[in-house]
Amino acid sequence: MSDVTLPGLLSGRTILVTGAARGLGLVLATALRDCGARLVLARELQLAAAEVQRTDNGRMTTLTHVVASSCQVCASDPTPLWEIRARRITHDADTRRILFDRPQFRAFGLPVATLPALSAPDPTVDRMTGFLAPRFRTTSGLGVGVMLPYFITLGDSADLTVTPYVSASRTATLGLRYRQAFANGATEWNGAISRDDIEDGTRGYLFGAARFRLPRDYLLGLQVQTASDRGYLLDYDITDADRLWSGVTLDRVARDRLLTARIGNYQTFREGEDAATSPGLVATALWERRFRPALIGGE
Repeated sequence: MSDVTLPGLLSGRTILVTGAARGLGLVLATALRDCGARLVLARELQLAAAEVQRTDNGRMTTLTHVVASSCQVCASDPTPLWEIRARRITHDADTRRILFDRPQFRAFGLPVATLPALSAPDPTVDRMTGFLAPRFRTTSGLGVGVMLPYFITLGDSADLTVTPYVSASRTATLGLRYRQAFANGATEWNGAISRDDIEDGTRGYLFGAARFRLPRDYLLGLQVQTASDRGYLLDYDITDADRLWSGVTLDRVARDRLLTARIGNYQTFREGEDAATSPGLVATALWERRFRPALIGGE
């Protein structure tokens, strides 16, 4: 019989915990504690710790002096794009939540922000209130910044995401996204409000869209697009459009006919176009019918 112990076998290896796993077994947790192997939840979140403890019959797994990241780490590039360092991370297998004690967010190995505590769903959760993975951006105007989305469930068919954003250019931005599904349609609204050192005053944007199915296969659409200035859309990488359209649409597509109509107005950022002299409302309509003559063929 071989005298190689389990910690020896696990040293330098990676442990995978799938969504079906309730927690770590006692032998596995002890081996992780002894060898400090990496723990990966649902093949997404990597956790590297100095010590692992398992309590409450496998429900609670506590890791101390932890580095967590969803970025792939290899020997040639050991510094992940982003990571969270914490004194302690506790994973509850029943509630599927991860609790970070004194988490420090790092980008490219440099500290960005530190919080006293942080709670987030683990990667096996499809939908739950909590923090999502942070996103890091680097732009010429705003410099290096971090976005920390917080997802809020509003029943079975609606949710809200609140995203604070701070960057090296001293921007203070709060982004919002609201989504809701209905029996006959859905709607989504995205917006943000900012104060930065690029332009004076408050800047922001609001984009919204909704689509509903009506009787007789008609589709009713609604779109809202507005912004404080085009520079804001470019600075925050929202869109490079120089015209924004808001209005209502009505469509119906059948095997041999097409009907589409829309009415709305434009917000223009083009040089040489003056909103004061542009039409207040613009309406278009198109109706097409396909005929197939029985005697001569064709359509």
